[in-house]
Amino acid sequence: LPYRSWVQNADWRQGVRLLFLIYAMLPVVFDVVFSNTTNFQTLGWVYALYTAPIWLLVFWWLIKPTDSIRTLLITGAVVSALVLLVMAGPLQWWYRTVPDPTKTPGDWFSWLIAPGFAEELTKDGSVLLVLFAARMYFKDKLSVRGCMLLGTVAGLAFGAREAALYQSNDANLFGQLSGQHALVQYMLLFSLRIFTDGLQHAEWAGIACFFMGLGLTYTRRGVPLILFGFAFGAIIHATNDWSTGQSRWLW
Repeated sequence: LPYRSWVQNADWRQGVRLLFLIYAMLPVVFDVVFSNTTNFQTLGWVYALYTAPIWLLVFWWLIKPTDSIRTLLITGAVVSALVLLVMAGPLQWWYRTVPDPTKTPGDWFSWLIAPGFAEELTKDGSVLLVLFAARMYFKDKLSVRGCMLLGTVAGLAFGAREAALYQSNDANLFGQLSGQHALVQYMLLFSLRIFTDGLQHAEWAGIACFFMGLGLTYTRRGVPLILFGFAFGAIIHATNDWSTGQSRWLW
């Protein structure tokens, strides 16, 4: 066993290898640190934020943006902060103002007004503001692929907060039931939210921001392209949420 060469070899302690080692160990750390917590939102935040970078790496590989990493990191951080701020304030006010679509699950238009329009505007609007600011004040123009990646970042931030917020409601819902079946249903729903909430939000916002990137590139048709991207994402989102009340297979 060449243990001496293993110990002396510095490659496994550097760069991506070290990051992979630390990242793989995090769930074990979570198990120790949060073993006594009773706050379901905390667990939602922890595991949603743990999953989001994995999806981001996948989107990075699929989209292949040509923009500088520094530009994408800065704009991505600002977009995420804006999304979380809007979710904490204006979005909550909107939900208190408009009718609750869950009370009329068959009404597609109510799903379009409440989650479809409002949530996509939260993500797409944050990206659009950052893109305009980057262009006006820093003279930095992102590529269409860069705009698309920013959309996925906005969606992952939105999905992480939403997944965390839903944990207490889901726990209370299934806590009122008894038996092994209720526990299985909660575990399935927890996994669904953690792994796919941010993913689907990122996909909808990524599609919308692709058209927004086109609109900012081809300025003669800028407004129609931007509006089309936003409307397309909102319609997909509304149809997705509406379908949950119609058929799980349809959804």
